Amino acid sequence: MIRLLAAVILALGLAACANVPPSRPTFPQLTYAHLGTMTFDAGRLEVVNEYQPPMMAPNVEHTAPLSPAEAGLQWARDRIKMTGQGTRSVRVVVRNARIVETDLRKTQGIRGAFTTDQAQRYEATLEMVVEVRGERGFRDAFATATVERSTTVPENITLNDRDKVLFSLVEDLMKDLNNQLEGNIRNFLSTYLR
Repeated sequence: MIRLLAAVILALGLAACANVPPSRPTFPQLTYAHLGTMTFDAGRLEVVNEYQPPMMAPNVEHTAPLSPAEAGLQWARDRIKMTGQGTRSVRVVVRNARIVETDLRKTQGIRGAFTTDQAQRYEATLEMVVEVRGERGFRDAFATATVERSTTVPENITLNDRDKVLFSLVEDLMKDLNNQLEGNIRNFLSTYLR
């Protein structure tokens, strides 16, 4: 009787463990301060997210562990600095920050039953602008960048692995944005840099 009771308790314990979903992975916080700062001869910095995600398919940026908008705003806070003097201001705007999911065609028939296809494509876009504004608030000069990246995932991907893919997609998108926007700032806004 004791052995039977122990076996039942052991079986129930194992069954309870089998129903525990895997925990969501943790991701590092992306920061950009290590890349150095670009200091503008201006008194004020404004960082704005103008992008309003639709919060429904095919847009999925709100489900990603880090959205392109969040990463873009962090980039602006880490890389753009002010001298704190003068009447100029600098405005950094996230204009577009989407991730769109598209279902891909899968192999049909018997062959499809034995094939692991790429099931979805994720296309990420990030558009940002850095504006230098004069005393009256009018735009004197600007630099902009638009970057895009895409990747596909297999049909048997787990939710945790999907999160890892989306995080890497945004991380790569930000590398592209940093290179393009920094270059454009140095080309088009150099007279305002200190």
